Amino acid sequence: MRTYSLTVVTPYGKVFEDNVVSLSAPGTLGRFNILAKHAPLVSSLLEGLLKIDGTAGSQSLTIGSGVLEVKTNGQVLILTDFAKSIQETLQAAAG
Repeated sequence: MRTYSLTVVTPYGKVFEDNVVSLSAPGTLGRFNILAKHAPLVSSLLEGLLKIDGTAGSQSLTIGSGVLEVKTNGQVLILTDFAKSIQETLQAAAG
């Protein structure tokens, strides 16, 4: 299973950094997926759910609007207004 480096950064710092198998992101033109060896790409992101599949399992983050870049070396960087785990999002909604 091929993996690539994913980093998610907010104005407050890194919230995620690991090797992943795939991700699904909320682009402004619709949801899209990134796998290893993806062509270089820059896309704007809408607020929504970022789904991350890693070698040890899956997780999701609620993200704000931002930008995703697939670099020429295969690394993926997401710059976003905010990023929270699903648990944090549910706790904030309940509290």
